[in-house]
This record gives sequence, C-alpha cells and structure tokens, in this order.
Amino acid sequence: KLHRLLPLLKEHLKGDRADYVLTIQKLAADAAAAKDQKLLHKYRRDLGGYKPRAPPIIALEDGTLAKTPKDGRQRWLRYFGREVFKGSEMTTLHDLLKKVRVAQADRWLSDDFRDLDIDAQFVPTLAFLERNFKKVKLGRGFGEDVIPGEVYHYAPKQLARIFLLVMMKAALRVEEPLAWRGGTMRELFKNNGKASQCAAYRAIQVSDEAGKSFHRHERQQLLEPMAEFAVETQLGGMPNMGADFGVMLMNLVSCLLYTSDAADDSLRVDL
Repeated sequence: KLHRLLPLLKEHLKGDRADYVLTIQKLAADAAAAKDQKLLHKYRRDLGGYKPRAPPIIALEDGTLAKTPKDGRQRWLRYFGREVFKGSEMTTLHDLLKKVRVAQADRWLSDDFRDLDIDAQFVPTLAFLERNFKKVKLGRGFGEDVIPGEVYHYAPKQLARIFLLVMMKAALRVEEPLAWRGGTMRELFKNNGKASQCAAYRAIQVSDEAGKSFHRHERQQLLEPMAEFAVETQLGGMPNMGADFGVMLMNLVSCLLYTSDAADDSLRVDL
C-alpha cells in the first residue's frame, strides 16, 4: 500500500541526497584545482553557504528604473495587485482594519454564529505551543512580527505564554488576527529572465511563526474526521503524506514503465 511505500521512498531520497552532495563536492574540488572560477561559483551555491546578492533595482511600467526604495516598493504593490491577483484593489491599512471590524461585527449578529458552540479541542494549549515552537525550523524568513524562527526555537516557554492568550481568543471568537490571514507578500526570483523585471519573480507569502502554529493546531483537530473520507492515494493535507510524494510516485512509475519499454503519459497541473 501507499502508506508502506513512503518510508522506503524517504530512505532512498536521503541516500540520493547524500550521493548528490558527495558528487558536487568532488566536482567543486576539480573546479578549484583547474582554477575554474565560474564552475566553482556554481558548485558553491549548490553546497550552501552562498550569500545572496543585494536586491536588484526594479524597472517601472515605463521602463525606467526605480530611483528610491519607496518607488520600488510601490511598483511591487502595483504589480501584485494588477498582475498576480487580478481584480484586487489597493487600500490603506486603516481602511482594511475598519472593513474587517465591520465584517466581524456583522458576522456575530448573524443566526449562524448567535448560537455557535466552540469545541474545547480547537483551543491551543500551553504544552502544544511549547512543543511546536521548539520544532520551528531555523534560517527561514519571518513575517510582519519580525520575530525570526531562532527566537521561537530557543525561547519556546516564554513565547508560548505570550501567544497563548492571543490564540485562545482567536479560537474562542473564531477570529484570528489579520496578520495571520495569509502573510506578507514577497517576491522570489525565478532564476530566469532579467532581474529588473517584475515578471521574472513569483509571489510568495511569508507568514508569522505564531500564525503558522495556530493554523497547525486547528488542522490537527480536523485530521481524524478527514481521514474517514480520504482515499488511500490522498497526498497533501495528511500527516506524512505530503504532495511532494505524489511527484515522487509519478516519477517512480515513469521510470518503471521506461525500463519495461512501456508507454507513459501524465498530466501535471500546478494550481
């Protein structure tokens, strides 16, 4: 069954990664001996420890370059609002907060929420937050709270006590903080095209670690009822059954068919 294949795939993936690192190390040593700076620079990035370059100067709509960082940020806002999220509108933080407060007040006056019962299992506990904060990965980007993962990792007890009351209120009122609803929009270079063009970047959302922990807790409470409806080949949304394993399984099937001289055809859609 699929569940039995996943540990085997993980084991082979770990071995393939180790072999890849050893291969790159050997190629880097050969490039250093041949004094090939171009190849050495490439292999250095593959091995880690590479320091990213300074953010490039972004071109405006008329083709001229942004003269100040403020002009560049405004260009990104216009690009995200018009090209990435078509149909969206730009607004100020004050107007957005006012709109959200009105929407929340109207929701609590509706019949659906007037007699709403909150299950206690959806309220995070102090022990859960401490364990979750301790497992935060290091070296990752941080959201609007400007608290890096290292702070959560090395001070889980202190931050758990700080965020517990906030998460209890968010769970009991079914109203999480606005900053946790998505994250900060940032740009990520595709390594293809001109670095000065916005189209050469993809939009990513960087969220606060506290918001991620809250969402993780809420999802865990829904895993058991979801498992009753999920099929065996469900990948994504289930523990230890990430969508990346779906790609690995498809590649494995393609390899098996290729070695058997059988036809293979697949369609992969990124939504």
